[in-house]
Amino acid sequence: MIKMILISILALLHSSTIASAQKMCSGFDFTRHIDYRLECGIFRTLVADQIKCQKTCVDTLRCFSVNVYRLENGTNICELIRKSKDSRRESACFVKKYGTEHNELVTSRNNCPSQTNSCHFDQQRKALPDDWYQLGTTAYKLFFKPLPWHKASEACKSKGAKLVQIKNEGENRFIAETLLPDLRRPGTQLPDSMKPLAYWKLDGTDTNVQLFGDSKYKKDVDGKTTVLNLPATASSYGETPSFDIRSSSFTMAVWTNMNQGATYLYSRWGGGIEHFAYGFSDAKYILQFKDELGKKDFEKKIPAYYKRWTHYTAVWNRNTGTATLYVNANKLHEVKLTTGVDYSSASAAKANLPPLAPAFDIGYYRGVNYRMNGSLSQMYLFDRALESEEVEKIRDAAYMGNSAWIGLNDINTEGRYMIDDSRVASYINLAPGQIANDVQDCVSMRAWDEGRMDVNHCLYTALPYICMKQV
Repeated sequence: MIKMILISILALLHSSTIASAQKMCSGFDFTRHIDYRLECGIFRTLVADQIKCQKTCVDTLRCFSVNVYRLENGTNICELIRKSKDSRRESACFVKKYGTEHNELVTSRNNCPSQTNSCHFDQQRKALPDDWYQLGTTAYKLFFKPLPWHKASEACKSKGAKLVQIKNEGENRFIAETLLPDLRRPGTQLPDSMKPLAYWKLDGTDTNVQLFGDSKYKKDVDGKTTVLNLPATASSYGETPSFDIRSSSFTMAVWTNMNQGATYLYSRWGGGIEHFAYGFSDAKYILQFKDELGKKDFEKKIPAYYKRWTHYTAVWNRNTGTATLYVNANKLHEVKLTTGVDYSSASAAKANLPPLAPAFDIGYYRGVNYRMNGSLSQMYLFDRALESEEVEKIRDAAYMGNSAWIGLNDINTEGRYMIDDSRVASYINLAPGQIANDVQDCVSMRAWDEGRMDVNHCLYTALPYICMKQV
């Protein structure tokens, strides 16, 4: 039987700060399990005795329990853990370990009313089963399936919860430090049936990508992922080998973080060769290409998605004569470019095929010398038309959004951010440059920027989402 000792440690810190000269206090309450160790969820190991270990855990919002033990040379070791023994379904994680003590955080309090010296243990922090995390009387969970905002709201309701409502800075910090670090995941592996004609990570590991000018690989804003940065300076672009898609269906997909201006993602058009061009100009999406029956153009005005990672997919279905645009795996527009054309009877026209380009350009349109200003990652080329479900799998193979939906929106009144469309938000932490506009109405929370918030298009942006429920 597990030996349990409940200890309460109350540390009063009577220290004046220069800013407010108010007395501060902190306290914490741990449950001790002697001769036991939790082996799952350890995220940091440091040298510290039991009291210092517990204090470090209290000050680290993503810490919910600790292991403490002493080495043979007398060194005290502290392990910070993101889980608790009851949050793990794997019984093998909580094991008998003589000489080790497992301590679980019950309550913590890091500040007091300014007029009193007493603290109250009313801020419970706990790791719950199924990756729910509790602060006070509310539990939060991050769901990784990217959905548009309205569908994310419905998904939370189906779980007996709702999209998270952040009421103060403390809740904002808890969510940012506890849930959002998990947001950037390796992605899901594509099935064998979806083998691409070509795939480039655009992180410096591709052996068949050549860079020119000031183009370079650099760390993304999260400081972890390497991406291809194109600064729009003269002679700055990338090249891949060419592939013969002149007489076939094709699909092109890439993660893009664009700045203002004309942006061609992938193309070979100009300089005597007119093959294909895929990108944006004058706030319009553009897909143009030539086959044996001549030039085809597809243009569609779409909402601007600048300075945020967005997944774009262009599909040409030669059999149906249909071109389709997907934004974040949502079908945004579809149009027939040909009607009743039988390509099998056009064999005589194959002599009219444009010449095969020696290379394809990344972030460059030779026709009018447009160069991209922004970043690219995870680019795919298929020699067939992908279905909608397959486009979702491409998007999810390497999620680059790095933010998650929360419950704020200004759908009904521009600039007036609401919770549940009925109450004005009492707390909002918009990132610099995020302003109200008539295109983007739903709010997400960044994983890399201290929990600051972005405003995104509710329908065409698919993101992971955070649910909350009372416990």
